[in-house]
Amino acid sequence: MLEEHTMTNPFLNCETIFRENGPYYHVFSTPPEKELLCAHEEDYREMNNLLALSITESRCRDLAHAIMSNHLHTIISGDRESCSNFLEALQRRIRMFLRRIGKSLPPIQFHVVEITTLKQLRDEIAYVIRNPYAARSDINPFAYRWCSGYVCFNDLLERMQPGVSATTLPIRSRRNLKHERDPEMNPSLRIFKGEILPSSFVDAKLVMSLFENTRQFIWCLTRNVEAHLATAERLCEKIQLTDEEVYMIALKKCKKDFDSDSPRLLPQQQKIELIRMLKFDYGASNKQLSRCTGIAVSLIEELFPA
Repeated sequence: MLEEHTMTNPFLNCETIFRENGPYYHVFSTPPEKELLCAHEEDYREMNNLLALSITESRCRDLAHAIMSNHLHTIISGDRESCSNFLEALQRRIRMFLRRIGKSLPPIQFHVVEITTLKQLRDEIAYVIRNPYAARSDINPFAYRWCSGYVCFNDLLERMQPGVSATTLPIRSRRNLKHERDPEMNPSLRIFKGEILPSSFVDAKLVMSLFENTRQFIWCLTRNVEAHLATAERLCEKIQLTDEEVYMIALKKCKKDFDSDSPRLLPQQQKIELIRMLKFDYGASNKQLSRCTGIAVSLIEELFPA
């Protein structure tokens, strides 16, 4: 009956699942001012493992995460006490990690924002997975190792490296991985080359049940620009739009405000009006504005000097 109901009314089913599995929180860190949090692959691997261990220890569920060079995001679900335990465990482990590698960073500041609606949850899962892709042009959001994007709606996942159960590792290996004397680890965690695989600690089934289908998931990730902007504003973060996203917004503005099909077809004065909107409302860079409208970067820099 559930399968039939899902097919006939997926939205109502998603709403039910959303209500039954909350509350939900978006946890994210403020980038340090002077030094990278992760400068090498080993650093990313370590942060990934710290996140996995903190999630399983606190009995929260990880719905999405992205580990960046200077900050991290994760969407978690669980009762307030479990989520508080998760954050305490993660902060403690990060302090130990930074001390161990000799980084003299001040304490990493985390923020916790509750998510209260299904739409907000979908938007923020997409926002987190999109983060590495928006920051770097060489990243595939569905294949980035330090992000949970590849574990959802991926039929090839079962063909990928499954790793080995954490409990099969020698005691010394488990202690080294945890950097603790206690070797106990959750048997659901799977390890590959010293890395805890996200497929073993991200609740992908819950994430997929919150979207009506694969197409909606990909649309939220790649096309829902206004939602990305709204999420960034909610989190007090500065969003970085890709060229494609800037151009997508420009096309909508052309249709709505200037009755034109393309930014490049606008008269010069209207191009400048469009540029001002894209600059001040959406944070587009001068080079993006030039690529979008065809106006020389030198002229745009005269309008918006550094």
